[in-house]
Amino acid sequence: GDDVLVATEDPGAVSARNVLEGRVATATQRGAYVALGIDLGGEAGGDARRLVIETHVTEGALRDLDLELGRSVLLLFKTRSIAILARR
Repeated sequence: GDDVLVATEDPGAVSARNVLEGRVATATQRGAYVALGIDLGGEAGGDARRLVIETHVTEGALRDLDLELGRSVLLLFKTRSIAILARR
């Protein structure tokens, strides 16, 4: 989650080649950070469940990027930043 960047518009040329589109589904305060659940709108593992990625932002980023529920966002990450924790 900490290596996943959140953008509200196309960042242009960046070294992170993995970009996913989604919407802010949840925002949960966790100490100094806010955990965002980003709904990618697809099916996980071919079933009817939604695929959600969790990432963390500061309260300042939440405010500055206006990351309210339902906001469309882009997630940028390098492959080494992702680990599958569990399949439900």
